[in-house]
Amino acid sequence: MVLEYGQAVQESIYEQLRVVREGELKVVFTPDLKILTWEFSARRHEELLLRILVALQVTQLVQVAQKCQSTIAESGSNGVSQQNLQTNSNMVVTAGQLARILELQSLNDLGFSTRYVRCLHISKVVNSMKDLMDFCRDTKSGPIDSVGGLM
Repeated sequence: MVLEYGQAVQESIYEQLRVVREGELKVVFTPDLKILTWEFSARRHEELLLRILVALQVTQLVQVAQKCQSTIAESGSNGVSQQNLQTNSNMVVTAGQLARILELQSLNDLGFSTRYVRCLHISKVVNSMKDLMDFCRDTKSGPIDSVGGLM
């Protein structure tokens, strides 16, 4: 039995963002209705950030820019002290951490985290070794001996 759903939505929630994928879901069941395989083909995805996170960073950047403008307006561009430049520069760096926060949760082109993709790769390797593990269990031999027995 096969179940196909053309308008499926899959959602991943991370600490700093949420990823919503739209696509097609196909599930294949065994005769006793256990899931044999399932596929999700993503058509598109959206990465949604917490509004409060972005708003806070933008507000801080605006405040720093206003402070820089007022410092230059008061002292003129030649009259700005090295310490004021350093202070303003440090404030810009501190306030501008939004890019770093966004890069913190590294996602691939489909919006999947690198950790999730690694788990899929490991699962694929383990599944490809299933025959070897079954053979080891059936023959009560080790993996190296079993590889020789499979060839």
